[in-house]
Amino acid sequence: PHYTGTMIRYGRAVSKGSMQRGDIVFPTSGHVAIYLGNGMMVAASSSKGKIVVQKVYGFYAARRLV
Repeated sequence: PHYTGTMIRYGRAVSKGSMQRGDIVFPTSGHVAIYLGNGMMVAASSSKGKIVVQKVYGFYAARRLV
């Protein structure tokens, strides 16, 4: 699904300390990214208009899909 409110229902909940590379991380309730490990994530930046690799700046939730 495209909507973050729906995406957060899929997979298994993961705590911030248990995140692994490939987990879906929700730094806020309205944003989703893919966790890369070492505190980094890849996400679409609406302000920059491109894909960015950045530090995980918040933690609302995380899910493991596999």
